[in-house]
Amino acid sequence: MHLLIDGIEYDLTATSDSDASTEKTIYTSDIGLDNTHGIIWQVNSDKATLRNKTLGSNVAIEEEEVLFNCQKS
Repeated sequence: MHLLIDGIEYDLTATSDSDASTEKTIYTSDIGLDNTHGIIWQVNSDKATLRNKTLGSNVAIEEEEVLFNCQKS
């Protein structure tokens, strides 16, 4: 999966936390918006959330900083 942010294309990989039965899919990349974080793209039906991903840590996804929320209109 690819995500385009400010002209930069990020290559993300679906995680094992994804759940097709609930339409929740989580994609991650170790390359993020800065040198110290990766990114998490969390899609749930018509909503999506972009979060920081703390590298080298086991921080729960829901505890990561939200960078952006969007909803299909």
